[in-house]
Amino acid sequence: MQRTNPGKRKAPLGGTLNRRVRARKEEPEPEQFYDDSQSDGASDDEAPMEMSSSKKSKHRQAQSGSESDDIGSQDEDDEGDDDDDNEASEDESDAGPSLAAARVSFGALAKAQASLPSTRKKKGGAKDEPSNDDSDSEDSADGRRTKDDPSKNRRAPIPSRAHKHAPTEQTSKRAVTRKREVIPQTIVKARDPRFDPTAGEVDSDRFRRAYGFLDSYRDDELAVMKRTLRDATAAAKPGATKRNKKLKDAPILSEHERENLKREIASIESRKASQAAKDKHRELLDEHRKKEKELVKQGKTPFYLKKAEQKKQVLVDRFAGMKKGQVDKAIERKRKKVVAKERRDMPWARRTTT
Repeated sequence: MQRTNPGKRKAPLGGTLNRRVRARKEEPEPEQFYDDSQSDGASDDEAPMEMSSSKKSKHRQAQSGSESDDIGSQDEDDEGDDDDDNEASEDESDAGPSLAAARVSFGALAKAQASLPSTRKKKGGAKDEPSNDDSDSEDSADGRRTKDDPSKNRRAPIPSRAHKHAPTEQTSKRAVTRKREVIPQTIVKARDPRFDPTAGEVDSDRFRRAYGFLDSYRDDELAVMKRTLRDATAAAKPGATKRNKKLKDAPILSEHERENLKREIASIESRKASQAAKDKHRELLDEHRKKEKELVKQGKTPFYLKKAEQKKQVLVDRFAGMKKGQVDKAIERKRKKVVAKERRDMPWARRTTT
C-alpha cells in the first residue's frame, strides 16, 4: 500500500501583502489591532492542530491494517510522517501571524512605531519621523494650510537698533479698520462768540470803543518791560553793581532772555503803531462822512472817496505834522520797501544781472 505524504500547505500571502492600504484619518488605536491579530492567530493555530490530529488518527488506522510490512519500513515511514507533520504545523503556525499582520494598515503600524521609545540617538539631534507616504502627504497638506492661512503667518521681526540711544523704527503698514462709520460722530468745536457768524457782523468801531481801556494796560506793561530790560542790561556789565547801588535789586537775565525781551517790546510797539494808524484812518473817514452828511442836507449829491483817495489823505495828514527831515526819511523808507517788493517778484535770471 503506497502512502502519500501530505504536501506542505502555505497560505496565499502574496495577494494580501502586495495590496496598498491607505491610512484613514480616524483609525482605532494600534492596541485594538494587536488584540484582533492575537485572536485571529489563536483561531488559525487551533485549526492546524485539529487537522494534524485527524491525520494522526488516520495514520494509526493505516498502521494497524498493514501488518505484512517490515518493521524497518514502518520505522522509516513513521519518522517521515513525523517530520512532515512537524513541518506542516510549523508552516501553518507561521502563516497565522503573517495573515494577521497583513490586515493591519501601514498608518497604524507607523503610529505604533512612533509611539515606541527610540533605542538609539540620531545624529544632529533629529527627531523621529515616520517614513510613510500617507503621513508625508498629511504633513504636506497641513503645511499648505498653514501657508494659505494668513493669520498663522508670522510678522517680520522688527530690526534692532544700532545703539541704545537710536530711535526705534515703527512700521507704517497699519491695518485699516473694518468698522464702517454709520452715524457720524459730532465733534464739539470751541468757538469764539466775538467772531461767530451767528452773532452778526463785527462792528470794528464799536469793538474798539468797548475794549479801548486795554490800551492803558498795554502802555503800563510796555513801560515795565523797558525798565526791566534797561536795568538787566546795565547789571550785566562787569562792576556795574559796585558803581551803582540801585542795580543790586535789578533782575539778572541771560543774553538769550534779554534778546527775547527786546523782541517782545518791539512787537508791542509795532502793534501799537499799527493800531494808531488805523485809528487815524478811521478818524479821517468819520470827518469825511460828517461833511458829506451836511452837504446832503443842503441838497448836494453825496461823494464817496475811493481807497486811493483815502490813502492819499492819510499820507497828507501824516506828513503835515512832520518836519522836512522826517518827511525825507519816511519817503526813503517807503521807496526801499517798494524796491524790495519788486525784487522779490522779479525772476531770478533778471535779478542776478541787475
